[in-house]
Amino acid sequence: MLFRSVAKDSAPLVAELRRRNVPFLVKGLNQLFESPEIKAVVGIFRFMVAEITAEDLKAQWKDAELIPSAGDWKKAFAVLENGRDFATDRRIRSSTSSASTLDFLEALGAARRHVPGDASRGELVFYQLGKFSQVISDYEQIHFTTEPKAKYEGFARWLEHQAPGQYADADADVGYASPDAVTIATVHQSKGLQWPAVFLPALRRNRFPSRVMGGVQLHHVIPDDALDDPARYRGTVEDETRLLYVAVTRAQKYLYASFAPLADNQQQRNRSEFFEHIAQQQWVSTTPSPIPGERLPPQPLQETPRVTLSFSELKYLFECSYQFKLRFLYGFNAPIHEALGYGKGLHDALSEVHKQALEGDMVTKASPLRSSTDTSTRPTRTTPSASSCALPVSRPSSATSTPTARRSRTPSSPRSRSRSTSRRASRSTVASTSSAASTPERSPSSTSSPASARRQRTSPGTNSTFTRSATRS
Repeated sequence: MLFRSVAKDSAPLVAELRRRNVPFLVKGLNQLFESPEIKAVVGIFRFMVAEITAEDLKAQWKDAELIPSAGDWKKAFAVLENGRDFATDRRIRSSTSSASTLDFLEALGAARRHVPGDASRGELVFYQLGKFSQVISDYEQIHFTTEPKAKYEGFARWLEHQAPGQYADADADVGYASPDAVTIATVHQSKGLQWPAVFLPALRRNRFPSRVMGGVQLHHVIPDDALDDPARYRGTVEDETRLLYVAVTRAQKYLYASFAPLADNQQQRNRSEFFEHIAQQQWVSTTPSPIPGERLPPQPLQETPRVTLSFSELKYLFECSYQFKLRFLYGFNAPIHEALGYGKGLHDALSEVHKQALEGDMVTKASPLRSSTDTSTRPTRTTPSASSCALPVSRPSSATSTPTARRSRTPSSPRSRSRSTSRRASRSTVASTSSAASTPERSPSSTSSPASARRQRTSPGTNSTFTRSATRS
């Protein structure tokens, strides 16, 4: 089922598919939070911040029919109680939302084969859970270093009030799995895909083709004379016609186009001109033609999906095939490891050391600790010229250096000396070309300060003097 806008038009059909117990999936993440299995998972985080009770959480999971009746709830609630013990001395991993969710599912014994119903439903449930793990990762990447209690409380409120509206129709899916279910997508998302049967509902005027909406538009901010084709950004009937062509050509065998007015919207009570155009074609049937006979068993177009795997993906496959299935077929994201937090902290510390060195403040063991916002002990910053900057480390020049200040070097072979000579000669050609035209020549003795913009050195392999400069970011 292809819509001009899934968020605005798909609700009635989604409700009917649920009523008839027809499995379906919505491409992207905009309707993900309406599915029963995702509502049950959201209940985990609401329980951890004491918004709902244990009985409420059990009722949500029972209504979603995600686990067998023999699930170990005592063990599962022990995991959640341990996760919401927001002690400051706990490891970061124990306070990540992804880890709490996966530990809870493992404690309950949740697996695709344990999901009540046929095999296709278990496939669909884990496909939805995989997409929701992407939502968790999106939030944790921003709030990874937030205090655990505040992070969980903010995440629970974000899931309830903001997340359903923050994912646009164009958000892509992750994973290679294609569950046996009705696919609901926008026409834009269908580009490059095809199905044996395609339905085009909601062909109403002012919806498809879409009319220009009111409010602040691009032309209110950017003048038309600043754009090559300003009409292209306002949306034209020609653009909508090309979009209709994309929708029609997604069908391999059967194409159904339909129209239904909206009783509460006067602007969308009439048929679309696209619907009228389709109905006037001689090869289109406008009379009901029910398909007789019993429902045929579903058959996949491809028994084995054709995918391209990288070396890293193959590594997961050889180590643990089930982990590979969760990661790459269903799109589960692994929890952010605490080592990443350590690596980020180390990177930030080195960045601060480099920034201080650029300002002439060399960090030593005796240097006092201070935050990046403390400017009381920093020297006055000198603005460099366009073709120069301060070097991060102060090194004495060849004219003023002492043997103790120079780096000790071991004798090298003639071959290694020739390679180093050629590299220095090539650097001299590039560096001298970029800086000689913009700055005057200086003597080597004037460049020993770290705030100096340029440094000259005589290359031992040639008789030329070259300049090495860096660019301040």
